[in-house]
Amino acid sequence: MSWFVDDADVAAIVTLCRSRAIGAGVDPRVRAVATVSGPYPMPTWETLPQFATDTLTIRCGGADEAQRVAAALAYPDLPASVHQPLLVVAGGADTLPTPDQARHVAATAPRRELLLVAGGDHLLGNRRWAWLNRTADWLADQATPSGR
Repeated sequence: MSWFVDDADVAAIVTLCRSRAIGAGVDPRVRAVATVSGPYPMPTWETLPQFATDTLTIRCGGADEAQRVAAALAYPDLPASVHQPLLVVAGGADTLPTPDQARHVAATAPRRELLLVAGGDHLLGNRRWAWLNRTADWLADQATPSGR
């Protein structure tokens, strides 16, 4: 995160970055974190759905690198280390991550809220109206002194 916050107005920093958002939460300069469809805990390679292993294999240039990337994303204790306010946004119809994974993240992080959108798919593209403005407002509220 240092590339993002070193030259920024730290008082106004919020982050909305899919699954990487939780990683930003360990940086004390970040005031609030929203994660959208973030897979924690990351399933093992063997338990990932076929579409996920196929996609990772193609994007990573091979199965060995894809397995390495998947393993690198497995931070089972990461949500508990996020001490900033955390908004977990997930789709109720998402298959990776599942709603249960979103509930796990929300149950594990100390200062959390869960926004589970009924019928929402991965990244909630089919239900943007149900979460995007609310998430942006939540982040803006957290970035102000009264939001803390």
